[in-house]
Amino acid sequence: MTTETTSLVSPVAADPPCVGGVSGFYDFPEEIQLCILSFLSPSDIAAFAATSKRSLSFCHSDAACASAGLWSFMCHLRWDSLTQIPRWGGGRFSYRSLYRTLDRWENLIGFWRRIGLGPPSASSPPLVFFEWGSSFLIGSRLLASLSAISTRSAGSTSRRGTSSKLLILIWSR
Repeated sequence: MTTETTSLVSPVAADPPCVGGVSGFYDFPEEIQLCILSFLSPSDIAAFAATSKRSLSFCHSDAACASAGLWSFMCHLRWDSLTQIPRWGGGRFSYRSLYRTLDRWENLIGFWRRIGLGPPSASSPPLVFFEWGSSFLIGSRLLASLSAISTRSAGSTSRRGTSSKLLILIWSR
């Protein structure tokens, strides 16, 4: 008669040994690991980080000045062609925070939005168009000028307006 003993393994355990000659995730080069993880959502990355100590350190080893961390890789992969990722925050914030911030505000880019309250004489709030800057978001606001002239000629109305640029620095911690 043999006795079997079972041990409880914590959710954040050391990496399991190779079973049956099958390679593990960490047998791949780091660039391949980063590429694979870049397809995951932030919540999936958090779940992956909870699988082992090595996964936890791999997913959270992202200092503000790190050049090759997971969150840095994901920021560069997603927004490098649109803005200058290293300039955001001047290296004072982690790439993980930057990723969350840009992900949150990215939906504003390229669309006209009604923002805030308009002047009492206006019937609706001003329109703002958002676009990428080198290390910020830019909002261009369309306002009616003070000397807006409405003329009626042959049933048509023409109006002159002005546009102004708003520099929007968005950072959440």
